[in-house]
Amino acid sequence: QLVPFLRDRNPQVRQLALSNLLPQTAKDAPHRNIFLSGVQSGGLKKPEESNIIRDLKLLCRDQLSVSHDAFRALVNLSDSLMLVSSLSEPAFLVFIVSYIINPQSILADLASMLLSNLTASSAACATVLSLNIDIIVEPNGFYLPQSRCATAVAPDPYPAGDAKAVPALSLLVDAFVQGAELSDENRKRKGHLHFLASVFANLTSSPAGREFFLGARPSNWMGVLSPCYWRRPRRVSRKVRRALP
Repeated sequence: QLVPFLRDRNPQVRQLALSNLLPQTAKDAPHRNIFLSGVQSGGLKKPEESNIIRDLKLLCRDQLSVSHDAFRALVNLSDSLMLVSSLSEPAFLVFIVSYIINPQSILADLASMLLSNLTASSAACATVLSLNIDIIVEPNGFYLPQSRCATAVAPDPYPAGDAKAVPALSLLVDAFVQGAELSDENRKRKGHLHFLASVFANLTSSPAGREFFLGARPSNWMGVLSPCYWRRPRRVSRKVRRALP
């Protein structure tokens, strides 16, 4: 009976409905099946997602209290093999990865936790390894339009220029290194992104992932970015190396 209220126009109603549904996303919750019913996967048929999972994915873009519980719900549910395909579809991963990379994202740590769980799947790993995301280059950095939501608002004024598609993984590594900054004065990000360590460990389970982290990278791979922002390629940090198997 609560599920239809996830789409209510009133954010307080959405929050109340989601806060009551959230406990049922736990692994041993008695009514967890309400999130799994209607999900079809396996065989030759294209996987189908239920309305409630589609709603939760959309609510990750909602205001803070709602998106926080939506992310938590998906983190809890992402251990289900029945939902991996739906949660790993490219459009949603583009949002999740762009959101994590955006330094202004308030819930980047929860998004990193979700990505960590999803990349336990080889299919999700393959998608992330080849994923491109859009950026708009600015004088002092870049903006990620696909991360735009209530908890990662767009800059004002909105950046001029056209969006360019760039490989996402190197930006994830750079975000991870920035998230490890201990000094609050130098911190550029709202999240610490610790769970990206397990994302990188999951990615290195494939030859392509190991090649990315351990192989040589071309010096001009990010030529679309402003030289004042992008530094010369660095060696893999000690923190990242500890994440590698």
